[in-house]
Amino acid sequence: MSTVLPFNSLMAELTKFQEAVGEIHRGLRNEKHKAILGEVLDRLREEKAEAEATVPATLNKLVQRSEQTQAERKSELDRLQKQFAQANSHLAAARKKQTEPAQAPQAAPAEPKIDPHLGEQLRTELLERFAAPDGSAAQRTAAIKEAWEDW
Repeated sequence: MSTVLPFNSLMAELTKFQEAVGEIHRGLRNEKHKAILGEVLDRLREEKAEAEATVPATLNKLVQRSEQTQAERKSELDRLQKQFAQANSHLAAARKKQTEPAQAPQAAPAEPKIDPHLGEQLRTELLERFAAPDGSAAQRTAAIKEAWEDW
């Protein structure tokens, strides 16, 4: 895998570094410094061996997880793009429907014809029925009482 290649180049550089430190170690004359540097080299070899054993497997797992996540996100993106396209088509249809001319409004029902003499006819009829010809107060009161009783 491509992610292992940088790790391999890192391990190659670390090997070169170990060899350089090993040459320095062999050239040291002071036993105390030589022992300390020897311990560092031993520790470096152990850590390098452990890294070579565990890092590639861990990188492969991470790459697999990344690819799986990428595939899931791609399918989610495809689904969302389909929904977006559907929403856009519904929106376009709604806009088209709005811009289409509306049906002609239905004519309002014709207003009934008003008789201009109706008010005068009602007035005359009410006066004939309820008003006394002489206009006496008693007759008017009786007429009003009759009107209220009829009502």
